[in-house]
Amino acid sequence: MTTDFHQWLMLTQEETIEPELSICDPHHHLWDWTDHRHPSERYLLDDLLADTGSGHRIVRSVFIECGARYRPDGPSEYQPVGETEFVEAIAAESERVAAGRGKKMEQPRSSPGSSAMPTLLWERQ
Repeated sequence: MTTDFHQWLMLTQEETIEPELSICDPHHHLWDWTDHRHPSERYLLDDLLADTGSGHRIVRSVFIECGARYRPDGPSEYQPVGETEFVEAIAAESERVAAGRGKKMEQPRSSPGSSAMPTLLWERQ
């Protein structure tokens, strides 16, 4: 579905300066707010792959929370776990996409003592 947001994004096209340079995108968000907050707003794996496949060589990206898909009930301190579950499912989808392209996936890494969020994994040639 094309929204005003997507049309706005298409107004600016960035020139690829060094297409061979490997880049780790410092952050991205994923959301599906097709519920009560934003009836038509979503940004999922297909959107991320389309945006990172624009000519730049984005080989990694870091997910940063944005408050999407919190659990609607239960103790308030556990409601953010819904976002982790949501992104974990998308990370599994990214592994299936990569496997379909014959790519071997790396295991996510986290720092000792950190609460690791799921990692979206893919590698571009």
